[in-house]
Amino acid sequence: MPRAVTACLVVIVAWAFPVRAQEDDDLCEPPPEGVDQTFPADRATQVPLDAAIRVRYGASPPRDAENVIRVRHATTDRDVAGIGQRAGREIVFVPSVPLTANTEYEVVAPDPLVGDRTSTFTTGSRMDAGPPDFGALREVTSEVVNRPACGAPDGGYRITATFDPAIDDGAPEDIEYVVYQTRGPGIVEPLERARVRGLTSEQQFAAFLLPADDAVGPICLNAFAYDGNGAAGGTGRERCLDPVQGNYFASCSAPGGGARAGSGLLALVAAAALAMARRRRGRTRRKAASRLNP
Repeated sequence: MPRAVTACLVVIVAWAFPVRAQEDDDLCEPPPEGVDQTFPADRATQVPLDAAIRVRYGASPPRDAENVIRVRHATTDRDVAGIGQRAGREIVFVPSVPLTANTEYEVVAPDPLVGDRTSTFTTGSRMDAGPPDFGALREVTSEVVNRPACGAPDGGYRITATFDPAIDDGAPEDIEYVVYQTRGPGIVEPLERARVRGLTSEQQFAAFLLPADDAVGPICLNAFAYDGNGAAGGTGRERCLDPVQGNYFASCSAPGGGARAGSGLLALVAAAALAMARRRRGRTRRKAASRLNP
């Protein structure tokens, strides 16, 4: 894969998966120092042939991890040629050529806690055809939390967003659902509030604690589903409620500043990921790079 496309993918991943979301009141433990998650997921199947291999760490990746990570055929132990680069808390390894269909691979990543961490995945027979098919949030509810909690010493409100799982041509466990707050007191641009990984085919939910000081007015939420290559699916339709009253006061795709920013994220990431998958060259690559670096 050309270096320009590799660099483009790394920028997409670093931007689409920037930081850990605000922790839920029940999830206040810090992330592990070592490997936190891998993409594709361990033992995932039907992985696209143009998948990027990503290793996410709880903190900064170990020194020189981008040069140490190995992707190899599970049966022959032959290494896959490619380029590893840092993207925030992740090491992104992009193979130089598409992976082989219906083949098992091993990913060996450095882990300061255990030395090396090995995961496996099996490819399908197709390239990544596009972003996940994902609808809007189905429901948003609020529940008062009177006790001191992580990030909210005066308590607050547990906000739970419910949604149906996305449909994608890749492994469902490699989809990440990110919930953004697009409007509310103090919100000037979309703020990531919760992030969950698609490990079930049933209805999904993501929850976070909204501090009492941020619940003095109505809030609006939006959500997007990201596949393993960073392509985003979603309708851009917000769900809004008053955290204190607990009732819906609106459900719209209103063109507020936060809503425009969220829709722009969807369009930009999806366009860039499609550009990578089709391996466009020349002017098309330069145009994609200019979108990522205005």
